Amino acid sequence: MNSVDTNIFLTTGIIATVLFVALFIFSCVTVSKERKRIQDELSGKAGVFDGPAGEPLWNGKLPEEVNDYTNPRYVYENLVEAETYQPSNGRIVGYRISPKLVIHSCVRQIKPSWVAKYRDRLGGELLEFSDVRALAASWKEISELRVAAGDKPLDVKSVYATHCGSVVICNVENMMWDYPSDLATLENYLLILKR
Repeated sequence: MNSVDTNIFLTTGIIATVLFVALFIFSCVTVSKERKRIQDELSGKAGVFDGPAGEPLWNGKLPEEVNDYTNPRYVYENLVEAETYQPSNGRIVGYRISPKLVIHSCVRQIKPSWVAKYRDRLGGELLEFSDVRALAASWKEISELRVAAGDKPLDVKSVYATHCGSVVICNVENMMWDYPSDLATLENYLLILKR
């Protein structure tokens, strides 16, 4: 190997090493920022939760059943329920989708390994298969209510649920369920809890 080849080899090696180190540092910074964002969200830091639902931690008590349910509607923190967006009633804490079922206002796209942490942080329980049926029947209306209040629509069609004591993913279009995979991307699954 002559000196020109040696110089090219060394230069290429140095460039490759510099690029590898730069990529490694960039990856570490990106992962660190995402981890910090998730920790802030789980800890309930002020300003982390955006949208009309606001801070989702709410310790109020909903009635077990209502006898005037006809259509999906907002449930506000002052316990007023209405089919129209009325910000004067305070934060939206949920959406009534049946006489006995109110789903959480806060919807998150998360990995399966985060389900328990978010459930504990947000307060609520996983939907059961029968709850998913009620949600599927009012999916479009709930999505429209969310948009009318300035929130994101429900565009992902797979939600976390519980079946025979296990966490499953249920597709609201065909009501088929399967076990979740941590290999899936965040965009695949929605966490919608019941209040």
